[in-house]
Amino acid sequence: MSKGPWRVTDTVKTGRKNIFCMATGEEHHIGTITASSVEYIERFENSVSLIRKAPELSCLLSKFINVMRNSNELDEEELRELAFEALQIIGAINEPFEEG
Repeated sequence: MSKGPWRVTDTVKTGRKNIFCMATGEEHHIGTITASSVEYIERFENSVSLIRKAPELSCLLSKFINVMRNSNELDEEELRELAFEALQIIGAINEPFEEG
């Protein structure tokens, strides 16, 4: 199954990936992304990993903004939790993945 709200699958061609939204009730094909050159496949794979985590990054930034806007005093524990979540997302971006 998917590791997050977006799932990335290979196509029959090297340097092409399909991206799907897997959020409950919002399942749909987002699109197909193509590498600019097979010479730069590793860079393409790294970029796809970043794109794949975009929903989680967006959610994290929204949480952070809400904490900053709604607090007269910063809650250190809440900031630690957000930082931990950010580290997990960043770590997942850098890990190789195989989904489909």
